[in-house]
Amino acid sequence: MMTRHSFRMAQALLTLIAGVSLGIGLAGLTRSNLTLALMLLVMATVGEWLEVRLRQLGAFTLRPVVAFVGLWNGGLALFMVVGLVPIFLRLFARRSSTDDVSVLAGMNAIGFWYGYAVYVWISAWILSPVILGDIGYVMTRAFSLLTFWTVLMLVQGLNLHLAEGMSFLASLWHLHRAGRVHALLLTVAAVALGYVGEKFGYIIMGMTGVMLIE
Repeated sequence: MMTRHSFRMAQALLTLIAGVSLGIGLAGLTRSNLTLALMLLVMATVGEWLEVRLRQLGAFTLRPVVAFVGLWNGGLALFMVVGLVPIFLRLFARRSSTDDVSVLAGMNAIGFWYGYAVYVWISAWILSPVILGDIGYVMTRAFSLLTFWTVLMLVQGLNLHLAEGMSFLASLWHLHRAGRVHALLLTVAAVALGYVGEKFGYIIMGMTGVMLIE
């Protein structure tokens, strides 16, 4: 069991990770992707309200789906902004506590960085779309988002273990059992949404995203 001081240190670290990640995203936005950023940000903010609760274990939302579409279609800056800003809006829309928001944002930021690394540094070389065509296209995107879900579950399990004394393996098992189907379905939805955006344009992608949210 962590001491209260150690737990506060962990919260501070997660807050720092979230703040740095969001700062990198905001600094990297340009006028060329501002329209796409605004559209995706609206979709992600609405998607953040649609939760699949896993009891005390947390929740799945559509926000990461939209965030990864931002990565695949617009790059790292768009990815971080779309993925993290809706979490911080919880402070105003849901009146969540600062500690809860910072911890959630930090855990998501860690997952985002791992997903980004898989997409850019690993999957793009091993399963390059240039070499494998549509198979490579689907696998690079699916692997990056599945990496995010995996890392997020690991961090959530560790957080439950440290904050509430729940066995890490038990919390991880319950998270996996309760969330694996949702993670797979949301991954399929993200890959499909990204494909629509690339092939048919962002307006059609936005309409598809609205249908997905509904």
